[in-house]
Amino acid sequence: MNDVFNALGRLFSAVLGLIFWLFAAALGLLLAAVVAVLLLVGVVWAVLRGRRPVRPVRPVYVHQFQTYARERVWPGRRGAASTATDEVVDVQVREVRDSAGGHSLPPAATER
Repeated sequence: MNDVFNALGRLFSAVLGLIFWLFAAALGLLLAAVVAVLLLVGVVWAVLRGRRPVRPVRPVYVHQFQTYARERVWPGRRGAASTATDEVVDVQVREVRDSAGGHSLPPAATER
């Protein structure tokens, strides 16, 4: 009698496994169909607006990473490249006056 229960348990387990596998396959096919429909709608929408559908070359984060790696300067960190580009410029300050009224440009906040 124990062998019969073991056989029925294995059969029930196999049927349940098959049901779960079919459910997962159906869900995967459904998701693939949704993605295909959304892509088709996007292409049709782009054509109707008169724009050519363009596939992005690479994600933005890949481009930023390659830029940081090439310059060897990471965001939030002061590196050798940031100190090399900083320059101190000495300038002469002079006041520019309006020729018509003799007022400083731009007018001061107190003049109204």
